[in-house]
Amino acid sequence: MKKVDDTLEKLYKYYKYSCNHSASLKAVQIAFIQAPLTIKQAKHHRWLSHNQAVASIVRSYQAIVVDLETSNISSDPVGNGILKSLKDPTTLRCLLLLADTLPHLCTVSLLFQRRDVNLGMVKTTMDKTLKTLQIRKTQDGPWLLKEQQIAANINITTEPKADFNTKVRTPFLDQLIDNVTARFTDSDIIDQLSIMDLNGTDTLPALYGFTELYTLADHFSMDPEDLQTQWLCTGYLNCTKNHLNSVSSPHLVSVLLPIYQFF
Repeated sequence: MKKVDDTLEKLYKYYKYSCNHSASLKAVQIAFIQAPLTIKQAKHHRWLSHNQAVASIVRSYQAIVVDLETSNISSDPVGNGILKSLKDPTTLRCLLLLADTLPHLCTVSLLFQRRDVNLGMVKTTMDKTLKTLQIRKTQDGPWLLKEQQIAANINITTEPKADFNTKVRTPFLDQLIDNVTARFTDSDIIDQLSIMDLNGTDTLPALYGFTELYTLADHFSMDPEDLQTQWLCTGYLNCTKNHLNSVSSPHLVSVLLPIYQFF
């Protein structure tokens, strides 16, 4: 994948810093009846920018290759290097694999960027993302399913995926799954904290949040009975949103602060 990152960066710079190159690519895209797409930059450790960069390339893969082939790049080592990389079946497969994978990671990233993030959705989103990544180890996504068509359009021959799956696909997805899991080890606790999000709840049932409180108390090494007492004092049980609005701030803080100072 390191070589793919290098190709992404070289492609971005090749078109970003040359008006002639950009105009040439745009003309080819229009000739192929494609919406002109600007090559995006893949910033390190940014899922969103990587997704945008990969998407801009796979959507215009044929146009980029044709543009490089028809341009006078015989004396241009950078252009030649990019073309050689793009016509490598492994590069094509890696980019298509990323195109099938990154959107799911972006879903997680965007969830945490919301101002009104729903804590109750964190664990569900994480579980769904990890399950999808596991599936991608054995099942092609929509972009990898287009591999043969794209390869034929740029006149390259692809080999069976067995070697790619063993050396690239499985190790990459395994490491990705491990990294995501390690970054969100507290997704279960975040799910328990969702009891404090009362959006969409008009009336709270009896004993609302008691089960979650015991889990939170255990995780943060707090006295469960003390936490439960403070919870009751806020008037959270058997009350409506209107009642909650009248709860004094000190009472609310007394419940939230002991938890969030550990979180």
